[in-house]
Amino acid sequence: MKTKYIRQIENDIDQLDKEQRDFFKKVYGKKDASPYEFDIVINCDYITERKMRSSDSGRGPESKIR
Repeated sequence: MKTKYIRQIENDIDQLDKEQRDFFKKVYGKKDASPYEFDIVINCDYITERKMRSSDSGRGPESKIR
């Protein structure tokens, strides 16, 4: 069962993906961006809900940049 937290993350990612597609279409005339055009690509298919929650509890990467 997806929690409210996970649904919000998925909605945020969908919105960011749409904004990225719109940007590359407007600026570069491309349908989408190749992953080879970025320094880092994160495959969210392998990030579990537990790992996402760990950043929310101060144990994840977000706590290091605050």
